[in-house]
Amino acid sequence: MNFLEKLVFPNLKRCFPTNRVSGTYGRSRSSSRVACLVLALFLIPYTVRADEHDDLRNKWVTILTGGTNYNTNDATIASAIGSIVTLANRYQGYMTANTNPNLLFTNITNLGTNADSAFFVDSYNQLQSMALAYGTKGSSLQGNAALLSNIIK
Repeated sequence: MNFLEKLVFPNLKRCFPTNRVSGTYGRSRSSSRVACLVLALFLIPYTVRADEHDDLRNKWVTILTGGTNYNTNDATIASAIGSIVTLANRYQGYMTANTNPNLLFTNITNLGTNADSAFFVDSYNQLQSMALAYGTKGSSLQGNAALLSNIIK
C-alpha cells in the first residue's frame, strides 16, 4: 500500500458514516463528504488500480491543475498560481479560525436557513480551491501537509 492509499482509504470511512444523525449538517458529516469528493479529484487517480478510466482521470487532473508541462517563471502563469495560492490561504484561514463545530468555514454562516444548498456549494468551492492549490505545480502550497490536513478534516 503506497503513501496515498494509506492517506485516502482510512479517511474514506468518514465519507460514509454508519450512524447518521437526522437533520444535522455538522462538520463531521457533510464536510467530510465534500472533502472526500475534493480529494478524489486529486488523489484517486494515483491510488486505484489501472483500468480503462485512468486516462480520463489523469486528463481531468491535468485540466484542473494545468498539468506539469508549463513554465512557472512565465509572468502570466506565476500570476495565476499566485491567485490560486492567495485564495487557498484565505479559505484555510477561514477554516482554522472556526470554533463552531457546525460550520466548516467562518465566512459561510447560512446553515439552517433557506440557503442550505448554498452552504454546501460554497463550502465545496472553497475546499476545491484549497485542493487546487495543493495539487498545482509551482504553488507554494503544493504538497503542503497542513493544507491537506485541513482539507480532509
